[in-house]
Amino acid sequence: MQDPQARIEGLGKDDFIDDVAQIEVREISSGKGHISASPGSDRRGSLGRDLEPDIIYDASGRPGWRVRIPGSRPLATPAVVGGRVFIGGGFGSHEFYALDLETGRLLWSLKTKDDGPTAATVVDGFVAFNTESCTVYVVEAETGRSVWERWLGDPLLAQPALDGSSLFMVYPDNKGRHWLAAFDLRTGTEQWKAEIVADVITAPILADGGVYAATIDGTVYHIDRETGQPHWAINHQATSAPWVRAGKVYLSLREEEKQEGESFTVEGVDTVDLEAGARGSQRAHARRKADYLKFDSGSWAARAYQAFDGSVGFASAPLSAKLHFAKAHLGHATVASMWSYQGSRPEVFDDGIFSVMGDAVQRLDLGTRKPLWRSRLKFGDKERLGRVLSPPAVTASRLYLVSALGDLIALDRSSGDELWSLNVGSEILSQAAVAEGKVVFGTVQGDLYAFETGDADPRGWPMWGGGPGHNG
Repeated sequence: MQDPQARIEGLGKDDFIDDVAQIEVREISSGKGHISASPGSDRRGSLGRDLEPDIIYDASGRPGWRVRIPGSRPLATPAVVGGRVFIGGGFGSHEFYALDLETGRLLWSLKTKDDGPTAATVVDGFVAFNTESCTVYVVEAETGRSVWERWLGDPLLAQPALDGSSLFMVYPDNKGRHWLAAFDLRTGTEQWKAEIVADVITAPILADGGVYAATIDGTVYHIDRETGQPHWAINHQATSAPWVRAGKVYLSLREEEKQEGESFTVEGVDTVDLEAGARGSQRAHARRKADYLKFDSGSWAARAYQAFDGSVGFASAPLSAKLHFAKAHLGHATVASMWSYQGSRPEVFDDGIFSVMGDAVQRLDLGTRKPLWRSRLKFGDKERLGRVLSPPAVTASRLYLVSALGDLIALDRSSGDELWSLNVGSEILSQAAVAEGKVVFGTVQGDLYAFETGDADPRGWPMWGGGPGHNG
């Protein structure tokens, strides 16, 4: 991995290829704010025993705790609900845990029949997650008691979505087909299923009475939530899970561009119509050169993910995963990389579109799609890490970013100014969760952290995508 020390610089015109708006570029920091066992100390200290919380502080004295999850495996986004943190043991693990949010103390754990628990999704006292291989689980949040479980297929690369009555999940069958299915949340009874081309990016999305999904080849689906009947399915070259707001579906998407004799891949933001699925523009907005969408077998990331696959017995990905789609479209060719894939998902609210692309974060005007503020991490003379930042956790006044350099960064939502940051010294690949006054996240080495935020937002961002339907 790269040196976590980095400097932050504003974007030049060559990074985003269309707009040359003269906006003020906000600076954020990487690699600062060490973690220690006592306020003001300059020593990080060592972790204690597995599942025993350590009280820690950042350089400013901000308190928190950390817990070493057994196995030292990459962790997905935790869910923080009702004073509890729900977290799987990581890629390759056979465990799932509930911890006390205030103290980090273990409340309960369960052993799964197969490995790789995804990010947890929580609603109405039920916790749902699936393993990479190959089962979906629903358990009681209070006790961890199993409500139901169901073997679906191998591998399962995306997490479930929930509403108050149903669970929505994608799986492969043994005939080379993929299905998006709805199951009764309390009994596991299948309600309907609809065939789709491949696994979905990160998770299905629930909004406005529909189920929305982008598959790993870029196809976008709108399916009726009650019946499973498809409204439309169009390949828009989507590179993220969709976001739905006010009659539009927002996407990050891939385009091939040629300018002044140069051909290159770009990623940008666009909308499609909720009813017909038609693109809102002929080309995307805020487009950026996106070499990170091209597969590079020699990159640090490809080698690391291949090692993760090997650790669970994958010499190569199973054919049922259809990772040839992801390799060609998203630049990923391993089960581990798609299990942890976050993408450049736009998150859309009344005050704008918040978007992360590679090592840049920006806020776009909701109407014009022009940038209102924009910043990025730049690594001096070192090779860029590609997709460095995960999509932010968004609260009423802040964005919480995590980075593959080990950073947690809190930004002002309206201006992009840095409010505070810290660095834990280990890569963070999955979006943070923010709830009940704390921000919680996990690292690739299996360390789970929680810090006080000072954020008064009572709703927060309690799980991946902001809620059980993953649409804020």
